[in-house]
Amino acid sequence: MASTIRTLFTSLAALSVTYTNTRGDSVTVKGLDLNKLQTTMTTASLPIRSLLPTESWGSEGSSLERISVGVASPGALMNWNVTDLMLHEAVGQDRGIMTVLPDLVLYCGAYVDMILTSATGALSSGMTMTGLSVAAGIYEYPLGSGNAFYGVECTSSWSELLN
Repeated sequence: MASTIRTLFTSLAALSVTYTNTRGDSVTVKGLDLNKLQTTMTTASLPIRSLLPTESWGSEGSSLERISVGVASPGALMNWNVTDLMLHEAVGQDRGIMTVLPDLVLYCGAYVDMILTSATGALSSGMTMTGLSVAAGIYEYPLGSGNAFYGVECTSSWSELLN
């Protein structure tokens, strides 16, 4: 059986995260698959989610995906991490992180609801979600650009048994 990791990225990108912000507005955040990632972000395109094969996208830099392979009869157990980076707005566009934190926390809750619901369905075909971490903060995108955004980094861990 071939790995379905690429399908997982596409499936996650196809999902939208919808939440009600602190002003009472419904906000829908769409995802960008690996082949649609942007090298620059405009205010008009925000908020947006980028699906990334990295473990960290913060200001300290990113690292390439670490893939663990264990030999299990009759196949190999693959462990994957997928980073789903939501960029909310550019730093300096508002009065500071304290004004956007409430909306970022609302997004975190909506993201967790979305992925937990989806992980038990078609999203996880052939895979099992083994972990999820969610962190609101300031992220540079793309790395090395000096462009800082308020956002949320969601990292999901998945196991896949290959035959």
